[in-house]
Order: sequence, then C-alpha cells, then structure tokens
Amino acid sequence: MEGLGLNLSDAVNMFLRQVILQNGIPFEVKYPEFKPEVIEAMEEAKQISRDPNTKRYSSFSEALEDMGCFLCISSLLCYACIGCPVITA
Repeated sequence: MEGLGLNLSDAVNMFLRQVILQNGIPFEVKYPEFKPEVIEAMEEAKQISRDPNTKRYSSFSEALEDMGCFLCISSLLCYACIGCPVITA
C-alpha cells in the first residue's frame, strides 16, 4: 500500500468509508471462473490423489529418477536435457 502513498490505517479507513457510501462492500465478491478444461484437470488431479493405487514419491528427485531423468536429479534443469522424458512425455 505504501507504493500508493497509503499506510495500512489510511487504506482501512478508505475502505470503511466506501462501505458506508456504497452501503456494502465496494467491489464484487465472487468465485473465480475457470475454463472447462481447467475444472476437468482439477477433478482428474483429485481422483488421482485419492486413488490408493497411485504411485507415491517421497521427493521430486525420486520422481525424476523413476522417469529416467538422471541428469535432472543433480541440476533440476529438466528443460535443458536433450530427449528428456519429462519434456517429451
């Protein structure tokens, strides 16, 4: 807020004045809208995370090693690997 020249107290007072002037919250409050493919991906992720048969990893390095991405384990630069199974999958 200080970048706008306001401290916290000024910002709260300004907000409360707007609540009074507009007889309510001075902005629309709503859930974000997601594209259908994003919602579908989130549902799929939920299902996978709840599936007891899904393979689990104790670290990111372990997951990379399982995918055969040995160069990435030390550098964590998957995008730099030529023929990286993470990128080409």
